[in-house]
Amino acid sequence: MKRSASVVSILILTLAAISAWAGAWPKIEAALEKWQGPKEMVLVTDLDDPLASPVSQELLTAALEQGYAVLPVKAPPKSGTGLLLELRSSETGATTVLLRRQADGAIIGFEQRPAAKTVVPPPAAAVEPPPAVAVKPETASAAPVRRDVLPASALPAPIPLPLKPRSLALVTMSEGHTFDVALQDDAGVQRYLLRENVLEPQGAFSAGSGLRALYLDSDNLEGDGLRKMVAVWAEDVKGIYQGTESRPITRLMKPSGGGFEAVAGPEAFLRLSGGRVLLQKKGIYEPWSGPVLSLEGWKKEGKPVAWGKGDLFQVTPLNAEIGLKWSEENRLQGVDLASGKEVPGGALLHDLGEFQGVSVAAPLKVPEFRSGFSKEDVVRETWTALPPRVSVGADGTAYTVRRGRTMGLPLVSKPSGSDTLAGIGWNGRSLVLAEPFPAVEAFILDFALVEKGDQVTGALLLLNDRPDAGGRAYLQWMPKR
Repeated sequence: MKRSASVVSILILTLAAISAWAGAWPKIEAALEKWQGPKEMVLVTDLDDPLASPVSQELLTAALEQGYAVLPVKAPPKSGTGLLLELRSSETGATTVLLRRQADGAIIGFEQRPAAKTVVPPPAAAVEPPPAVAVKPETASAAPVRRDVLPASALPAPIPLPLKPRSLALVTMSEGHTFDVALQDDAGVQRYLLRENVLEPQGAFSAGSGLRALYLDSDNLEGDGLRKMVAVWAEDVKGIYQGTESRPITRLMKPSGGGFEAVAGPEAFLRLSGGRVLLQKKGIYEPWSGPVLSLEGWKKEGKPVAWGKGDLFQVTPLNAEIGLKWSEENRLQGVDLASGKEVPGGALLHDLGEFQGVSVAAPLKVPEFRSGFSKEDVVRETWTALPPRVSVGADGTAYTVRRGRTMGLPLVSKPSGSDTLAGIGWNGRSLVLAEPFPAVEAFILDFALVEKGDQVTGALLLLNDRPDAGGRAYLQWMPKR
């Protein structure tokens, strides 16, 4: 009898858990999952603001989680190859959802939710009011209202991407919420127009085969509003007796029509910073060696620049004298760019988390052995990871990724935590850390700042389900709070 009672208890708990995991619209979500056509959906509703409705938010979240691109409209289109989701409300308050094929209008999903019942509270017992107390006007004060906090429900929805890009950059700085954006993957660079949460492909540049995307930079070098770009890939060459060598493949790019014009750059690592094109040559037994140089006229190597005694990716100038430098402990330290010495008060004692970025390989001059002396134990190269992007905005603040999300243990737990875009500023005495952007429950791979005048108004985030860019990818516009 005790055993039967235990089994019944387990069944009740299991059913309760399944009910808790079920979606808000299970029939609609099941129909979306079974659909084999293009994952494009038009949301038809007569609401003035569809995103403000809790029902629309539930349906939108369910569609985006399954990889659908959603377009809210008030009138259904005449033709299409995707799905049509109609949201209807009756006079009694009931909500009906119809899922149709756009091609023929056939209904493939139907679900209805009755109107919520209004609960009338019982009349309160008569209580004599307390005697009135005079309050002086100067003592009456309201609680302060924070108007800089953006509610999570008001954030723009992430847009699923068809590819798995590694890096992104802005092509042009547009007004409003229209962005000309470039996404880089192993195959090349794709150009898109992001307009009102709809991604429109424009053109592409093919980098060739056998390459691995490293990073993409853009900057308004000439002050004409058109941002020049530097795209860098790695060609991993594996020798028979030598270790793997990552050779940089660079392209200097500028927008042209709907695509790009590109020319081959030098065989060195390039970076755009402070309105300059900078480079550092590849070493033989190390990923980079020699001083950081300026690049003049896209081809000619200039003079060495003051770079805080660090490599090309280790240092980012905050101003003409002070830079941010990554330490071996993955912390940022303020340094003097000319001497490389630490600036008093420049230690940022905040953990920015473990960032799993791209790596480059350099062969070892003398191979090493892990444990034994067999050929399987020999190590012929060393891999060096690039730190997360550090970008200085028009407001003088440096922005970078603060990693708070983890993958969890395999087969035991799911990814948890949030990533955020942190801002680091220098107040003349010390480095100050702030988080002016809301956190996201995804891994931030890369970002591009959106600026207006001397202010940073937002950022475009390249998100992924995995820190190594191996999961589903998303693009999200994130306004600054």
